[in-house]
Amino acid sequence: MTAPTHILAGTVFTGIMCSFYNINLFQKTEYIVICAILSILPDIDTTKSFIGKIFYPLAWFIGRRFGHRTLTHSLIFILAVWAASAAMIGLEIITDSSIIKISN
Repeated sequence: MTAPTHILAGTVFTGIMCSFYNINLFQKTEYIVICAILSILPDIDTTKSFIGKIFYPLAWFIGRRFGHRTLTHSLIFILAVWAASAAMIGLEIITDSSIIKISN
């Protein structure tokens, strides 16, 4: 998939998931930007992708070590990105509590 199709698929999937929690994905520009960035993140495993060119050394390492469409296109990667996002919200690095609420 190319970057535009990754973004389209990520936006559709995220929009559907957000609807279960009464979150409007289109409410803020930041939500769309975050969705777009996270949608192309799986292609960081190839140096030919848009994000792979930006993070070339990391893309080269992941591509050589794991190959394309392996680690970064897995459920493990999705859960790791979700856990990192939840940790940033919990540590108040991301402060918008309307995205995800973490109860203490």
